[in-house]
Amino acid sequence: MSSANKLVDSRGFYERNLPTGFSSLDENGVRWTRGELTAIAARPSVGKTAFALSSALKIASKYPVNVLFFSLELSTEKIAKRMELMSGGDNKRLKKYMDARVSFVHTPALSFDECELRIHEFRSFNVNPVIFIDYLQMISDTVGYGSSYADALGYKAERLKEIAKDNEVPIVALTQMIHRWQPQYYAPSAKDIRDYDYIEPYLDSLIILDETENRDSNDRRVIIAKSSKGISKVFNFKMENALFSETKAKVR
Repeated sequence: MSSANKLVDSRGFYERNLPTGFSSLDENGVRWTRGELTAIAARPSVGKTAFALSSALKIASKYPVNVLFFSLELSTEKIAKRMELMSGGDNKRLKKYMDARVSFVHTPALSFDECELRIHEFRSFNVNPVIFIDYLQMISDTVGYGSSYADALGYKAERLKEIAKDNEVPIVALTQMIHRWQPQYYAPSAKDIRDYDYIEPYLDSLIILDETENRDSNDRRVIIAKSSKGISKVFNFKMENALFSETKAKVR
């Protein structure tokens, strides 16, 4: 039994660290951790939703984990189409995805009151809950009338961290990076995340997704830019048919 699949007791409870579904991440200590807020950041079209959905489907079909996936942008119909694409025409794989313990909530105007209520109810009836939010900037609540975009974003991160801590669940929130021209060999960092200074105090971990030097390929880099466990590594992945998978290339 792998370390990612090691359970605390016969009831199937993970004590603190839940798997991501990607063995290279799990075996290097990158996990979805109870009470922590993790941000997944990338420029448009690099694969934020694909990475989150790949992780959600993997852990909810392989481990005794239950996922609550807030989709503020994609409807449940579009998510179903995405899952068909991810299956690559394999009906057996599609059935596995459809049967996975993932509850999708499509709500374009998600408020924190609704978010916290749904999370509290979900964790009350489901073992080992993991929460995904796609994505941070679309949550509707703000600090107050006249508040700046940056202040509102910081407030959203602070509230999500409070919800994660109070409910003892991992929350994985997707966030945008600044969309601007970059040199061919440019490697993104935290400073490229829109208003990062405002959300950084509340983040336990930060994962950045990026294309490789060959922008026309399906290769992706998964960069651990911040970790509550002190991890700082770059992992090699591929994104094909909206599905993230690991490669055998050396981890840096």
